[in-house]
Amino acid sequence: MISLSINNILNQYIIPSLFTLLLLCLPLNVGPTIEYVLIILMIIVCTYNISTSGYSIIWYIKKFFRQPLGWSIGLFVISCGFSIITSIDPSYSSRQYIDEIILKIFFYCVFSIYCATLTKKTDWFKLIVIANIIFLVIYIYVMMQWMLMPTHPVFVPKGLNISHWNLQDIIFQYGNITTLIHDSKHTGFFLMLAIAVSCIPALWHPEKKVYFMLFLLNFTVLITTVRRSHMIASIAGIALSSTFKPATLKKLSLVITITIATLFLTGIYLHKSNKLSYLVHEDWNKVISWKVEQDGSVFLRLIAVKLYGAEVLKHPFTGVGLGKKNIKEAYPEIASKLKLGHPHNVFVNIACETGIQGALTLLLLICVQANLLFKCYKTTSNEDIQLIMITGLSYMLMYWLAQMATYGFRHGTATLYWLFMAIPTGYALAEQMKPAKDAG
Repeated sequence: MISLSINNILNQYIIPSLFTLLLLCLPLNVGPTIEYVLIILMIIVCTYNISTSGYSIIWYIKKFFRQPLGWSIGLFVISCGFSIITSIDPSYSSRQYIDEIILKIFFYCVFSIYCATLTKKTDWFKLIVIANIIFLVIYIYVMMQWMLMPTHPVFVPKGLNISHWNLQDIIFQYGNITTLIHDSKHTGFFLMLAIAVSCIPALWHPEKKVYFMLFLLNFTVLITTVRRSHMIASIAGIALSSTFKPATLKKLSLVITITIATLFLTGIYLHKSNKLSYLVHEDWNKVISWKVEQDGSVFLRLIAVKLYGAEVLKHPFTGVGLGKKNIKEAYPEIASKLKLGHPHNVFVNIACETGIQGALTLLLLICVQANLLFKCYKTTSNEDIQLIMITGLSYMLMYWLAQMATYGFRHGTATLYWLFMAIPTGYALAEQMKPAKDAG
């Protein structure tokens, strides 16, 4: 009875609270210590809960790694670990390996198993919405403070004077400058998850009008971060969700029309204010003809992929070691020429760090994850589980599509991915990992 009551407290209060706090902390500039403390606390309480469910955590880990997902995770972990041997700074790469690979993937495995062993499912989407609303209130409140009190702004870099900025400058530079958040990249990935969790349930259940309004607010805030790849990825992920449920296609057309119209109106507003450069940084005629002299972020990323990719092909199986610092130090000429210290593409980045085997095993891991979720969607008759699977697949598309123009699979954005993906992964593995009644 005591153990049962402790488990109930953990399941109903402790773990949901830790989950919400961790999720909320990821886009905010609170430092890595709080993130690691929350991850370790979640590992401890989830492990305790699993161990009191009738089987040891070791039993569940063994079951987990007998699945294709476990094999693909193992291959990726081994590929990353091998890169320490070839690293130009083994000590630095070892720390990166422990922080970014071992800790976070172990956390993903434990949290996935915890979700798989839950007898009473937690409303994780509700917790994400709560974290989303709290973040938006804080984020918008500080932005409004900048607008109303530009001579005394809070969470502003030391020495920066914004008193001469106009409204457009504040709106479209705030997300990239304020010390409130880690950076606009973290905000972008967080908002994409918020968009997935608010928009897709609203498409499936029209009565959830609050979710639809929350989606519109999230997308509007995303526009102010001027993260174009995240905007495109969000639209693509929402579109993917409706292919699984044709009945939502009519609503989808309305959603996409609203998002495109919002972008279009924003463009007109900025053009009339002579501030269109916030959204459009390049001469597209030059980009298409490949005759740009480092003009605009799109061109720079294309050239970065080409140049760094060429370096990978010179030694395809021996990377420079985990960590962007190693890439910058290994290829100083490219970094100096482009003013980009890494390729800004997740697969080219991983290939530079670990060799092409690291990029290939990451791709394999993504495909296995997607296949697991898709199979669960096809086999389950539970509509709530189906919604979780589709939201998971849609966020996967958003996340990895945005990663084609950046390298956000590290620090808080990597934690965000593993944290959320553990939920659909756990539910998808639930039946496969369910202990047989006569098992020993």
